[in-house]
Amino acid sequence: MAGRQDQDEVNKHGDSSEEGADCGKCKKEVKDSDSALECVNQDKQEELDNRVGHLETQTVKVIEAVEESSLLRIHKN
Repeated sequence: MAGRQDQDEVNKHGDSSEEGADCGKCKKEVKDSDSALECVNQDKQEELDNRVGHLETQTVKVIEAVEESSLLRIHKN
């Protein structure tokens, strides 16, 4: 099933029958299905990088909240 999803993503980036066409999403030249797959992989990597960045930000916020809560408890006692 994942293979079909990958093929759908490749199709969004360019039709391998249109040599030299620009990718519809990233505007790079798509020479063949391999270069379209490269575009897909780059998109996926960017999406993962964004998710990791968001998780890092959320983690820092949680750590700061726990530290603040701990300091408030210490100050209270």
